[in-house]
Parts: sequence; C-alpha cells; structure tokens
Amino acid sequence: MQSGRAGHAVTKSEVDSFLAAAGPAFARRLLFSTTDRPSSGARRAIEDHNVVVFGRDALIRSPVDWAAFLANRPGIQWAQAPRPHQEVAIREVVSGLREILQTGMTASADRHVHKA
Repeated sequence: MQSGRAGHAVTKSEVDSFLAAAGPAFARRLLFSTTDRPSSGARRAIEDHNVVVFGRDALIRSPVDWAAFLANRPGIQWAQAPRPHQEVAIREVVSGLREILQTGMTASADRHVHKA
C-alpha cells in the first residue's frame, strides 16, 4: 500500500482498500508507509486486522541503504506489466523514499547501514 507522502495521515479508507485488496487469504499483512501518522480510524482497522506496519521511522532506521537502492535498483522482472494504478503507486513509493532521503533524516539510517 502506498499511503502518501510524509506528513500525510493514512486514512481508514486507505487501510480498508488495502485490506480488501489483500483479501482474507492472508493471516498477516505488511503495510509499508512513508508516514507515521495513521488516523484514529486507520489505527483501529490496522489493529483489528493483524496488520504489521512499517512506517517512515522504521524505513529510516532499517539497514537498507536507500540511496544505493534507488541509484542502483536491480532490474525488476514483472510476470506481467503493472496495471496503470500500480505504476502510479510504484512511482509514488520511489518518490516518497527519495523524499525521505532528502529530508536529512537519514543520519540514523546511515549509522546503521555503515556499521556492518
């Protein structure tokens, strides 16, 4: 789920859409968000449906070197071409990650990445 840019509050409608797309077949769902601000309705839906959330803070603290990833993305081989709405979501996620890198908040992530 692409949940908007930093500062955007994830809405219950967005979480409901994510849950509907995931369907009931999954025991656990992972939601990656470029914000740490779920609305109260979204927070309740996330808790009620066993959703694990990786928000902006988790992305920043992760051991992934986002600058290297964005600069040297391995070629993605799609089984089929992404649908138009998926292409938009992919572009927006990459844009959101770039925005995170440009905020200067990657200092803590850099420390974690360069320890290894």
